[in-house]
Amino acid sequence: MNADLWPLFGLRLRTERLELRLATDDDLVGLVDAINDGILGDEPYPFATTWYLQPDPVRTWRALQFHWRARAGVTPDSFNLPFIVVADGTVIGTQGVGARDFLALRTFSTGSWLTRRAQGRGFGKEMCGAVLAFGFTCLNAATATSAARQSTERSIKVTQSLGYRENGRYPFLFGDEPGEEVNFRLDRADWGTRPDRSAVEIVGWEACSAMFTSPLSDET
Repeated sequence: MNADLWPLFGLRLRTERLELRLATDDDLVGLVDAINDGILGDEPYPFATTWYLQPDPVRTWRALQFHWRARAGVTPDSFNLPFIVVADGTVIGTQGVGARDFLALRTFSTGSWLTRRAQGRGFGKEMCGAVLAFGFTCLNAATATSAARQSTERSIKVTQSLGYRENGRYPFLFGDEPGEEVNFRLDRADWGTRPDRSAVEIVGWEACSAMFTSPLSDET
């Protein structure tokens, strides 16, 4: 499978240090290596599901299934784009962009993880900044949203540094642990006036843009 048949495989978001792209099956090998390298640090469990807590090989299977489902589910109105994040040729995490009822709401959400050894180096802000540029300029979105567990202070600081504003707190289940989720919102106008936006090169959008404007049928 290549970008001629599935144009999203040719989409690239490039920053000073990172390249974000959607994973081919070959890329998924590096993604599994990143997962096995370790994600969780000393902060509480950050994910809504228990996928990372599963023993191998179940954890690997769930990660692969997630990326395969995301590929198959792309429509103009509903999509999940889990970009892998690559630094110096190595996968160090993922940065997701997702939406439901996008054509009416023009709102997308972001979420991410990094390997432990890649944390604390400014990559989190850089990769989220890349997908914000993609969402607001390519997808022509009006609003971006994000959420984090209240006790994951580093994640919240990264989100706030990008200009997101807190938009409510709610009880939430993180894996099997109850906690509090902090929601954030960033509007296009606020993003567009920020002087600290990093430069993002977006390659391959023209080839795949029709996938977000033309209705896709389940029929083959």
